[in-house]
Amino acid sequence: MQITELFPSTLQIALMEYSDGALKDFMPDFYTSLPDLQEHLLYPCAGGTRQIHRPDSFAFQDVDGYLFLYTRKGQGVIHTEGDSLPLNEKSLLFWDCRDYLQLRPVTPEWTVYLLFFQGDAVSVYYEEICKLRFPVFSLSEHALIADNLRRITELGMTTSPHHAFEENRLLTDILSDLLLDLHMGQSGSKAAPHIS
Repeated sequence: MQITELFPSTLQIALMEYSDGALKDFMPDFYTSLPDLQEHLLYPCAGGTRQIHRPDSFAFQDVDGYLFLYTRKGQGVIHTEGDSLPLNEKSLLFWDCRDYLQLRPVTPEWTVYLLFFQGDAVSVYYEEICKLRFPVFSLSEHALIADNLRRITELGMTTSPHHAFEENRLLTDILSDLLLDLHMGQSGSKAAPHIS
């Protein structure tokens, strides 16, 4: 069974247990799936732009999937098991949703783009990134990553075979760009020149 079939109820149950706010204001839009095709691909489960208002907070854990949370406007703070970290405009959080995460706005209105996704390879990227740093990134220097997030949104919530492969490519590009940028920063090397 594909995660997209179970995802809505799993997320809603987790949010109801840990959140303090109107769930209808936070619940993302859910994607359709092609289980036979997506079994071997990275694929979105749910997503959309949401505005979180003070004093609301939303939290979850034990949800099978990963999250990209991109701050479009305002500022929020995330609380994890033992840590708190601010998320400013153009910051991106990459999170394993099995772990506890609470989202709380700092500004009166915090506008975020959420993308919950899954795929067999995601855990490899997540583990590698977490070996190097806490998985929060400033996208002010990474316009291509923000553009790829926007392109996933533009594909819509209905998945066709074409969309499934396009979503897989865009998610793989985002994850690879994040990880390779960290590797280049660790080694101090410059990116290889583009060969035409």
